[in-house]
Amino acid sequence: MEVFFWCIFGLIIYAYLGYPLVLGVIHYIKCNLEICCDLSKKTTLKDFLPRISVIIAAYNEEKNIENRIQNILKQDYILDNIEIIVASDGSTDKTVEIAKKYEKHNVKVLDFRENIGRATVHNNAVDIAKGEILIFTDAETIFEKDFIKEIIAPFYKKDVGCAIGNLKYVSNTNKSVQISEGIYFKFEKFIRKLESDLCILSTGTGACMGVRKNLWENLLPTDDVDFATPLDVIRKGYKVIYVPTAIAYDLPFLSLKREFFARIRQTSKNFFGTLKRFKGLPFTIKLALFSHKLIRWFTFPILILVLFLNIYLVTDYQKNLLYITLLYGQFLFYLSALIGLILHIFSKYIFPFNFFYVFLIATVGMFIGILKSLFGIIPEKYNKES
Repeated sequence: MEVFFWCIFGLIIYAYLGYPLVLGVIHYIKCNLEICCDLSKKTTLKDFLPRISVIIAAYNEEKNIENRIQNILKQDYILDNIEIIVASDGSTDKTVEIAKKYEKHNVKVLDFRENIGRATVHNNAVDIAKGEILIFTDAETIFEKDFIKEIIAPFYKKDVGCAIGNLKYVSNTNKSVQISEGIYFKFEKFIRKLESDLCILSTGTGACMGVRKNLWENLLPTDDVDFATPLDVIRKGYKVIYVPTAIAYDLPFLSLKREFFARIRQTSKNFFGTLKRFKGLPFTIKLALFSHKLIRWFTFPILILVLFLNIYLVTDYQKNLLYITLLYGQFLFYLSALIGLILHIFSKYIFPFNFFYVFLIATVGMFIGILKSLFGIIPEKYNKES
């Protein structure tokens, strides 16, 4: 039983501490030997000026769509080489009407009268796209002025098939979500940068991601572009690269309720999409996905299993100080999460209590997402109001 306990407990330690440490060591060695995926030698606009198609899947975005289009039109890039496709997924407001005002600025509008789902909308938008490079984004996202210039730079290398931008979350009124998301995404970006340099990055960001059109593979209705497309690109023998200098901004979820249901929705879709594509991936990518994503998705049941095994071991080995200490540590963790919940109810945010609470909520959401995926309950349609 002790061996089983340490194997299970070791999975958590490995996913959140061991894997980043291993990546860091390998990264240090390989980069000192100059065999990393080096992007320091960038091309210039004179060398590489591909035609770009920026695809925005939108549902009831009348408050954001005009600002989004204008932001793209102000990019530090040749406007004649930028095509904007606004694909309205059954919008019932003025999204389409506003977008059509910009048709003279090379903006194409797809007006789907029914909500058919983001994956199907993306497939249809790609069908009419003329660009060599497709850039996927959201209506609420804002690009830095040089975003397009930065995101296309890696495509100068023929073996790069997908480039991931650096999405930053701006401040909002919900400090509990804001602080915890900040910690999580700093950690996530750190791992993403290491994986990119080691040529094993396999996940994207749907709000700021570029892909070669000739590598596009139509998505299933249950797919998400940010997770499925990078895997499709890798299966075709191309690399996925993270570009920290390609900066975009977005808002985090404004409530823990939306954060929770987003975790369920995203994990159910991404877990299914990963399993579907897993067999055709290189071993190094499979290992990275297992270490970076799969273990994290199963964090909650692993934590519960560790707790019960720990209780058993303390009962069986009453004088073992190590197991007693570990058990008290777990109780302290759950107590801190409970305090975080109480503070959240009264709109008070005190670190680290809010961090433990948000972390636990996220892990529960991910596990529910896995269960839904295993039972085939995977959402095909999504809008902000759902």
